[in-house]
Amino acid sequence: MGYPVHHIDAHPWISVQDMYDILAETLSYRRSYGGSLDALADVFADMGAYLFGGDPAATGTVLAIAGFDTLPAIDSRTAHVILGAFARQARLTGRTAIPCCAWSDS
Repeated sequence: MGYPVHHIDAHPWISVQDMYDILAETLSYRRSYGGSLDALADVFADMGAYLFGGDPAATGTVLAIAGFDTLPAIDSRTAHVILGAFARQARLTGRTAIPCCAWSDS
């Protein structure tokens, strides 16, 4: 399909900070760049502009998170906001081209 795919395994997360650390590492942005839900929204927008995490020559970028059900057990508000950000990106995909998905193995 022409999409670089970033796979993240959320199973080992024990804190929201773990989520931010793994996202920064996986998507290749400075950890100091984000550490809040507002900053994470900026991260997704910058991915859409191909500032990091993607290839401008590609069709888009996919962020796939396995074991996402780990996050609501840690912080349900953060999990809901992240899913809302994914839904927002899905509505904007024609413009930003960042399909996002999260799934649970349970």
